[in-house]
Amino acid sequence: MSQTLMRTIVSSSNDALGLLFKAVEQPIDSGDQDGTQQEEIANLGFNDADNNQSTQDSVRHETPYSTAPGPPPLHQLSVVSQDVLQLWNRCRFVKQGWLSAREAVTYVDLFFKNCAPYSPIITDYYSSHSNHLTLVTEETLLCCTILSISSRVHILPGLGGIARGHFIHGCLWGHLEHLISRVIFGQEKISTAKTRTLGTIESFLLMTEWHPRSLHFPPKSEGWDCALLAAPDAPESIERQEVEEHSALYRWREEVFEPAKRSDRMSWMLVGAATTLAHELGIFSDQDAFSRVSDENNVSKVRRMRVRMLLYVYVNQLAMRIGCTTLLPETAPPLMRDRSPSPLMTTQVQQWQTIMSCWYEMTKLMETVTDMCFPSADITRQLLLSGRYNSLLNHFQPLIKQIYAKANKLEGISDSMHDLLFIEYHYIRLYINSIAIQAVVERAQAQDIASDGSSTRKGVFFTNVSGNDRAFNAEVIDAACQILRKTVYLSKAGTLCYAPVRIYLRVISASIFLLKAISLGVGNHDLHVSLGVLDECIQALQSNQRLDEMHLSARYGTLLARHVKRFRANFVTSLSRDGQIGNSSTSQGMNNLAVNQQASYLPASQIEGINVNPSLFNHLQNTRLNPSLELRGEDRGFLDDWLVQPFDPGIAPFELGGPQSQTGFEIGSLDFLWNMPS
Repeated sequence: MSQTLMRTIVSSSNDALGLLFKAVEQPIDSGDQDGTQQEEIANLGFNDADNNQSTQDSVRHETPYSTAPGPPPLHQLSVVSQDVLQLWNRCRFVKQGWLSAREAVTYVDLFFKNCAPYSPIITDYYSSHSNHLTLVTEETLLCCTILSISSRVHILPGLGGIARGHFIHGCLWGHLEHLISRVIFGQEKISTAKTRTLGTIESFLLMTEWHPRSLHFPPKSEGWDCALLAAPDAPESIERQEVEEHSALYRWREEVFEPAKRSDRMSWMLVGAATTLAHELGIFSDQDAFSRVSDENNVSKVRRMRVRMLLYVYVNQLAMRIGCTTLLPETAPPLMRDRSPSPLMTTQVQQWQTIMSCWYEMTKLMETVTDMCFPSADITRQLLLSGRYNSLLNHFQPLIKQIYAKANKLEGISDSMHDLLFIEYHYIRLYINSIAIQAVVERAQAQDIASDGSSTRKGVFFTNVSGNDRAFNAEVIDAACQILRKTVYLSKAGTLCYAPVRIYLRVISASIFLLKAISLGVGNHDLHVSLGVLDECIQALQSNQRLDEMHLSARYGTLLARHVKRFRANFVTSLSRDGQIGNSSTSQGMNNLAVNQQASYLPASQIEGINVNPSLFNHLQNTRLNPSLELRGEDRGFLDDWLVQPFDPGIAPFELGGPQSQTGFEIGSLDFLWNMPS
């Protein structure tokens, strides 16, 4: 080849191209050169099946905790029969050149392989290629939804795979917007492809789980707004804008809070449309789904039953998340109760019904807690200040354990469904027990205002932490850590990038609650464990940036990572230098504080890693009876191991007043973190 290269006269571009083609056709004898060529081809995405698999394995086992995200995983094209390819070649998306028929089938296969297992919405009926005819010709909106979701979270091999994926996803979402508008305006056309079907309801619910990328960008065309005109008497300050755009609060609002709220608003409108369409289709009728329509096949009857249970869970959980009233009728809950298996149900359907029954009980419990603890701001504040919340939280503890026991007894369900129930269960624990943190803040603020109005006195905070509060706070820390550990596990398994938005919002809320719970007070060992889990979770969230830099989790992880270091350095011990608790200088203050420490530090003996001095209880009790006594050196050493953050009212999990959000995910949720001294 080298001789040919030296002797050939290149007089035009065609001669140069001819030499390049000859070079490609020449065999390569060197093993090193062969390995180099294979590596280059693999990097371009044109590798064969074996090389493609090795590339995926290297990406899958790559640690997500590196500072620079690795290359996104590539997926091999599916093996498809000629009949299925001919079917998809007639699809409008393929005819318009957006993607090839094989790529469309691959997107559908990857959706059912990676995404569908983490959501109970859709069955695996359309995962079989033999059922694609119905999907393409009759379920237009569901087909487009599956392709749109899959094109955002999967990258196919080939030149420009990432760029083409963005293009395909944008085109599919544009068509989805058109189909949604047809449903809203009732523009049903006369054809086999219908839009007012069960598949449309499933599509709306799927869109609440996986959002389009355009949600993170402004609308394509915006109407005229008078606010665009700058007021002549109020000139904008460019320097002030630059400072504001670099602040943590601005980034939190623009990159995390606003996208999350847009997500909730879009999801709320979609579940509203799904609910009204379900009423139109008779989903909430009193008759059983398996006997309502005699001419329906078994698949349709199963889907009707599934849609009814799904709507109850998704509508009510979203309503609690954003603080709105449920959209479902009062007769809906009796229809959702667990029933005896029907002869028409397969084993898989029965397992699904068992899972949804467990999830339904979790949703009902959260509804009960919200109704009893947050009926209004005034009633909630009175409940917290009077201490009656203790009996309520103690009442809910066995109910939580019953749900956990039932979930653990489920057999034959997939690991992804176990992960779903695991996260939901621990989030219930977190949500219920965090009410105690709210009570501590409310009491501290009430006592502060009633005394002298100063919000900087350190003793106020410590006098309002009881033993029950310590126990409830430990539950919050443990539940949050469990959710974050599960997130790290999913990231290492390579499946976190396919998780629905619902899971990410749970993870973000869990991290916020964890920061607030350990601010209330935690042992030195547990503090390091909690912050270590938080660091791993942050890096797991940042790993999603390699697939989609606009993903909510990646931006939240990057923002939080910059402030956790300052948060860690801001902890102080619960003892002052003179051995007093909470810097209280009066004997009466020491008396009250000792009583609270007597009740609050004993439950810490149940926390892993904290070794409590057995004589501490008796000595604190004697201190309560005789205020002149001082803490002994070894007792001061134990209390010195208990670390807290300086009191900030911003650690309250919820904002009382207005619509009560279940997540504690508000614009001021992390103000206590931004306000810490640098």
